[in-house]
Amino acid sequence: MLKVETRFMIKDLYRKGVTISEIARITGHSRATIRAIINGPVIPLPQKRKARARKIDPFVPCWL
Repeated sequence: MLKVETRFMIKDLYRKGVTISEIARITGHSRATIRAIINGPVIPLPQKRKARARKIDPFVPCWL
């Protein structure tokens, strides 16, 4: 996960006309990461995790 400051810097470089490949060289991140940051929001939304099944689930009553 990249810091918000890094995301701002990447978006600012892109607005100034620096290419995605050059930004990738400067920051050390992949071009795909740079492209995702440029096309996405500055502050990413938190994502929900899927609930995992437990070994005990078949034995737990459904009303609990």
